[in-house]
Amino acid sequence: MAPCFIYLVVLTALVGDVYGSTLGPWGTTARPGVTATPAPSCMIPANNPKRDWTKETLPNPRVDVALCGRECMQSWVCDPAGILKPHDADLLDEKLDGIATNGICGCRSCVDGKDGYKIGVALVRKMGIPSFVLSQNVDKDNMAIEFSAYLRSVSWKFGSCDNSIVIFYSQEDRKVMTSTGSRVNDVLTVNCTGDIFNEAKPMLREDRVFEALDHMVTRYGQVLRTGKCYPPAEPVELGVGMIILIVVICFFVLVVAAIGGVCGWRKTHGGYHRGRSNDPDKKPDDKPGTFTGGETGDGGGVAGGSF
Repeated sequence: MAPCFIYLVVLTALVGDVYGSTLGPWGTTARPGVTATPAPSCMIPANNPKRDWTKETLPNPRVDVALCGRECMQSWVCDPAGILKPHDADLLDEKLDGIATNGICGCRSCVDGKDGYKIGVALVRKMGIPSFVLSQNVDKDNMAIEFSAYLRSVSWKFGSCDNSIVIFYSQEDRKVMTSTGSRVNDVLTVNCTGDIFNEAKPMLREDRVFEALDHMVTRYGQVLRTGKCYPPAEPVELGVGMIILIVVICFFVLVVAAIGGVCGWRKTHGGYHRGRSNDPDKKPDDKPGTFTGGETGDGGGVAGGSF
């Protein structure tokens, strides 16, 4: 009896060695040569929208890491639709993190390697329109302004003393807006922000989104670091020939201006109808392509526009 029992034990052990590698926990079958991995701690919801977002529903990339399309990483970029390539988003994140920790923050005390101006970037396919709003009455410029300002001052609220910035990009609406906190406006004015947007506009029109955002972030970082929107121009030494050319051009301009003044006087005092527009092609509803100088109600500003 004892030899039979020993034989059964040995046979059971051998069977376990043969089939153990193909049986996972609780009897489930695993592929040979593949080790079991624990379930990921960050699960992206199946109903995560990819297209339309409202300012109230867009997630926070520092908190809602499963919803911002950054592979469950804490980030300064929220891109649920994957408009940016992952590698490009990583590069942008690295630059944003450098600005956020460079020790220059606009607050009373800034710690090197920890504090800095906080810049967040939000990218959506299209701004969502609430169901109670008629689509034909929507002002997309105003929606983009409110979107960027809401993220900066309410739902994201980066920084510790209103020293944050949010760049908002809506692909199908063709809008980019930058909302700046009150501390930022002391350095990065809305006029400067508008000029930087104009610099990036050609890239945006060519759908070079990463290059445009990277340019804006780089320029913002320069201005926040130096306090100057543009570096001072280097002095140019003028030769004798250049001086003579300038004198000739100035004389020519004065002559043309004098002739134009005489013609203008004759038109004004002649039979021309007064009150006529100086630009007959300009319509009353013409709007500039760049919006600057907007107030957000909390001392912040907004600049940007269509591209």
